Amino acid sequence: MIITATLNGKSREYEVIVEPLEMKGFTLEPANVIGGSTVLGNIDLNGPAPAGGVVVTLSSTNSAVTIPTSVTIPGGNGNFTVPITTIGPSVPTYARITATLGGRSITSGLNIVNEFKVTINPLNVTGGVNATGTITVTANGSPTGLVFSLTTDSKDALVNSSVKIPAGQTSATFTIKTSPVAKAVYPVIGITFDQVFQAIEMSVNPPVLESIGLSSSSVTGGQAATGTLTLNAPAPVGGLVVKLGSNNAAVTVAATVTIPAGKTSATFAVSTAAVTATTTAIVTAKTGSVSQSANITVTQ
Repeated sequence: MIITATLNGKSREYEVIVEPLEMKGFTLEPANVIGGSTVLGNIDLNGPAPAGGVVVTLSSTNSAVTIPTSVTIPGGNGNFTVPITTIGPSVPTYARITATLGGRSITSGLNIVNEFKVTINPLNVTGGVNATGTITVTANGSPTGLVFSLTTDSKDALVNSSVKIPAGQTSATFTIKTSPVAKAVYPVIGITFDQVFQAIEMSVNPPVLESIGLSSSSVTGGQAATGTLTLNAPAPVGGLVVKLGSNNAAVTVAATVTIPAGKTSATFAVSTAAVTATTTAIVTAKTGSVSQSANITVTQ
């Protein structure tokens, strides 16, 4: 369109380009839902609608979606939101929803899944040992996969921020990385899809004494031996104190030994005294309620 301006007999022409009203965007929020949820379809125009409004037609490829066949964007508005309902919760599927204005159509995809199931194995774990979480859906019609958000309320059980069930698959696993702990803690792992949240509490326990070993089961009185303590997982920050004892005066050990943080074993000295007759002693080690023992014979 040409506009001409004239002053004192002089004219100047200006070209004004008037673009037709078009739809520039159509998005769904959220794009992943549990069946039965409501989705918002956001329609954006490249300018305000004219007086009297403009009609945008809508369609869906899937009967799991209930959507009006058209909506009218009121005059003066450049965007409009239409509610879209889904059926469920037992309808795992994928729908393509299309908005059309004039000769332009924009399609957005919607994942609709059934209620998901989450398991953690093992639920009771020793700190420093990882656990595995599994998310399962009955079916997965998404061509791009289903993304679940993950959270934890404890620094002693860490997870990634999300996990994805790939297109065409019905399950995915994620790792829960636990840290060595001095006492039992109970982290809660949260899993979210759409606005559906599941929480599972697990136990992260301190390491326990797995075994006690002696470098020799028989020594001559006055000779020394070496004991080795082994845990089932790394010791926590600050180390783990193990109580030691002997039931025979001919064999002596320190009252305690500390297994350093991050380590699974430590050694200790076993001293013996001269004896007039062969005798056997029991060396014991204890952490919490768990005890281990080993025998050592002292000879003349």
